[in-house]
Amino acid sequence: MFLVVDDVLVDGSTFSERLADAMQEAGITGRALAAAVGVQESSVSQWLSSKIKSLSGEHLFAVADTLGVEARWLLTGRGPRRPRVPPDLSDLTNDQLAALRSLLNR
Repeated sequence: MFLVVDDVLVDGSTFSERLADAMQEAGITGRALAAAVGVQESSVSQWLSSKIKSLSGEHLFAVADTLGVEARWLLTGRGPRRPRVPPDLSDLTNDQLAALRSLLNR
């Protein structure tokens, strides 16, 4: 499944700008993000340069999880930037727990 990356400014920013902002906030380089998501570094460069018009759902969710942001916000600028923490942390996956630990250690 591929999702359309829309250039429409929903929150005043593009997908590429939201991605760059989330990467900077998380302290993650393009190389590190590519390794975490399982793509080539050139893919991350294309995402950051607005040269792509679609993104696989699998990659979108992997990027969002790695950066600790909501996939919907990253793609569209709508909704909360940060994920809601469930009341029972035992429901979290290992990747989600790692993202939460990263956020708490800032």
